[in-house]
Amino acid sequence: MRTLPRNLALLLSLAVVATFACSKTQDTAPERRIFGEPPTIVSVDPDFVEPQHETQCDFTEIVLALFCQFGYLDMEPQTGTGWWIVPGDPTFHHTATPSTVPGVIIDAIYTEINFKAKVVDPNSTTGNNNILLVSSSFITPESTVETSLVLFDDGSQNNFPVEQKTPAVQEACTVDIPSATCSCDSARYNIQSGDQVKGDDLYTRRFVILSRTTSGFLEDCIMRSRNVIGVPADPQSTYEFKIEAVDRQGNLAAWPNKLVAVSDESRFACAGDSCGCCLLHGFSQQTDLRNCKGEPGMLSPSSFPNGFCIDGIE
Repeated sequence: MRTLPRNLALLLSLAVVATFACSKTQDTAPERRIFGEPPTIVSVDPDFVEPQHETQCDFTEIVLALFCQFGYLDMEPQTGTGWWIVPGDPTFHHTATPSTVPGVIIDAIYTEINFKAKVVDPNSTTGNNNILLVSSSFITPESTVETSLVLFDDGSQNNFPVEQKTPAVQEACTVDIPSATCSCDSARYNIQSGDQVKGDDLYTRRFVILSRTTSGFLEDCIMRSRNVIGVPADPQSTYEFKIEAVDRQGNLAAWPNKLVAVSDESRFACAGDSCGCCLLHGFSQQTDLRNCKGEPGMLSPSSFPNGFCIDGIE
């Protein structure tokens, strides 16, 4: 039996990779056989979308670093009823029950997508996986451009550093109050696949769908707490995903059914110190900090005994 020259086989493989590494404008055939047998997509988890996923991030140190850089070293975050807004509503809201722990805590609510596909290849051997790429592709609503996300069977061991999203405040902070020193740099968060076990033929990719107007702090909170990045969308946007796999010979297999997800409203809310929460939101949205006038919290015995938003904002 004749075999393809090594260089030609390599070029064919690279050509297939290229088609999956960029945006596309049309669907690929369900199965393409170049040489040998294609991989098999054994199963795809149908329960892949969580429209109201929640997570929390403690941003207290970031707020303290802001004050520290202006020479205020004795700021004391308080418990409180937080501060948050509803999209389209210019007023702000407080929770009914004060927090039990002092600080500035971000509450993030968003749509999370978690693809899990079982994929095998007849030409794989122990220590030599013949599967080159597993991907999920989708077309962004109101667009003709197709985007592909790579799924991994890596046990989340690979890290892909991504810069923080909000330009307003640097989030990698070191605060040393006793020595009166503090510094902040732009944060880089490690994005991971979300895969649980390496080498079990279960390929995974986790990402989120966020409202276009969402706070940059919310995006950073999700990257920080979940090691996941997202795409912007309008609420109630419909996404259709197709799952495909390609082996090292360039053979392509596709899952016969598309996965459908509808994005929900993502929400930025802040629990705890109401003044600190309001300031964090103001920096995030680059709004007038005078909107925080009168909010309780963020006490400084030496400079703002009644709280910064009461004593420090004119």
